[in-house]
Amino acid sequence: MALLDVLDKLFDVLYAPLLSLSPLVGLTIISLALGAFTLLIFRLASHSGKRLAISEEIRTLRMEVRLYREDSRRTLRLLGRLMALELRSMRHSLIPAFACIVPALIILAQTEPFFRAYPVRLRPGETVLVMAESDTSESNAPKELELIPSGGLEVLEEFRKDGAWGWRLTALEVGRHPFRIRSGSQVAAHEVMAGYHLARLSPVREKDNFLHLKKNSLPPDGALARIGVLYHPIRPLGDMGGNWLFYVLGVSILFGLLLKRVFGFV
Repeated sequence: MALLDVLDKLFDVLYAPLLSLSPLVGLTIISLALGAFTLLIFRLASHSGKRLAISEEIRTLRMEVRLYREDSRRTLRLLGRLMALELRSMRHSLIPAFACIVPALIILAQTEPFFRAYPVRLRPGETVLVMAESDTSESNAPKELELIPSGGLEVLEEFRKDGAWGWRLTALEVGRHPFRIRSGSQVAAHEVMAGYHLARLSPVREKDNFLHLKKNSLPPDGALARIGVLYHPIRPLGDMGGNWLFYVLGVSILFGLLLKRVFGFV
């Protein structure tokens, strides 16, 4: 899809400087930018002067309703005008809200393939599993896979289970340790990270839709359907603590509240 290709290229450029940083730092920078961007869009899409004028008129009408509550005919006319103004006020609030939702969804959808993560801790010397899955219904299902570790990883064991390949690895030191998996001419890359960190999204078979874009994906006609590094996740905030989306939304909302006066919101 042409629009997705344009968005892919745009966010490739925007997110390229963040990929060398820790995922947590990258997510924090994106959260701050999302909060400021949402406030800016809301400010541009809203007519603050009209909203203030409507709010003042609503306040006046409410006072008149209380003042003439014994005059039923006049009260009904005032209530009709009040309802019409409430609807106008709602419209002036919903339009900028919808204007913010669309770009925010695009940013979140583009962020997921780069930074979807969950907290994990892998100490040097502890073991971690790397699993590679193939679609066994495909005619090009691999006969053999080869894991090629970097210098900071040691392969302890290789096994096969239910059509998947597995390797038990250990990290020799704290840090980011890339590895490659080769199947014929296809080579896929991923990484093991030792220490406390956010584990990045594992590569999966490429999908062409809005919420599952092409970053960090495996070719659709390749032998592999998924590569995953199986850590033991840490959930300091319960089930919600392991989801990158809650972190991004929380930090962006907090930053938006801190900056609302800068953008003219009282």
